[in-house]
Amino acid sequence: MNKPKIIIVDNDLTFRQGLTFLIDVLNKAQVIGKTSTGKELIQLLSNLKPDLIIIDVDIPQINGVELMGSALKLNPHMKIIAITNFENDDYINKLMKVGVSKFLLKSTAIRELEIDIHSLMMSEKNIHYDIRAINVVTKLFSDDFKMKFGNFWLKNNKNFELHKNRGVISI
Repeated sequence: MNKPKIIIVDNDLTFRQGLTFLIDVLNKAQVIGKTSTGKELIQLLSNLKPDLIIIDVDIPQINGVELMGSALKLNPHMKIIAITNFENDDYINKLMKVGVSKFLLKSTAIRELEIDIHSLMMSEKNIHYDIRAINVVTKLFSDDFKMKFGNFWLKNNKNFELHKNRGVISI
């Protein structure tokens, strides 16, 4: 089976780099594009055919709900995981109505993201959001940008440094 192709959309460069690194480490998907704006996403979608977009709902200069609806019109078979730092039931409901497959908090465990990527790619139907089902086990990115993940430790001092058997990734 081919690895799912992913585009990451987030205006936080550190988050994009960290998420790209983690997807590479998981080796279950391939990041084919990264961007910080909705306009660039639409341009990427005209050239690339991702299976999945992981997108921050709060990107500048565009309404996240409208952007995700437009993206799905360009590629209706694509899945979308919407991520954010806040929980708002009304906004989440709007995202689900336009066809977003899953909603996650940025504080959601990496393990849950890995499971969601796999589940979404194996399913023809969308996974519906249940706010009570979110289980925050470890933080993806906390204030000090630390997270637990397997046997790796990532440090970002302008360059990534990978240390095995440390049990924590620090970005």
